[in-house]
Amino acid sequence: MSKTHMAFGLLVGLFFSEFFDVENKLLFVSVCVLASLIPDLDLPVSTLGRKVRPLSWLLNLLFGHRGLLHTIWFPLIIWGILMGYGHNLIAGAFFLGYMSHLVIDMLNIKGLYLFYPLIPVRLNGFVKTGGMLEWFLFLAMLVGTVMILI
Repeated sequence: MSKTHMAFGLLVGLFFSEFFDVENKLLFVSVCVLASLIPDLDLPVSTLGRKVRPLSWLLNLLFGHRGLLHTIWFPLIIWGILMGYGHNLIAGAFFLGYMSHLVIDMLNIKGLYLFYPLIPVRLNGFVKTGGMLEWFLFLAMLVGTVMILI
C-alpha cells in the first residue's frame, strides 16, 4: 500500500536526517517520501501512477510492474546523475527513499528481482499487501516516526 511506503520513507528520511545532521531536513525528508512512491510508477493504478497515467502505462508496457523500476539499477543511475550535478543532499534522500520502497517490497509475498538481470533471483518475504501484518508494520512505522519526532 502506498501509505506503508510513504510511512517507511518518512521514517527512513527522519532517521537519516538526524543521523547525518542534515541541514535542510524538510527537503531531505520530502524527497525520501516522494522517492518511496516512484518504483510503483510502472503501475497505472498506483498513487503516483494515477497522476501521470500516460507515463505509467508506457513504463508498464515496456517493463511491467516490478520490472526495471524495482531493481537496484534505476535508483543507482538517478543517484549518480544527481551526484554528478552536485545535488548530494537530494541524491542521498532520493536513494534512501527509493530503497525504502524496495526493502518493503522484498518483505512482500510477490517480492522483486533486486539485481535483475545480473542475478535473476527473486527476493520475497511473507507479508501480503493490505493484510493484517502490513497494517501492523504501517502502525509500527508511525510509532517509530513519532518517537523520532519527540
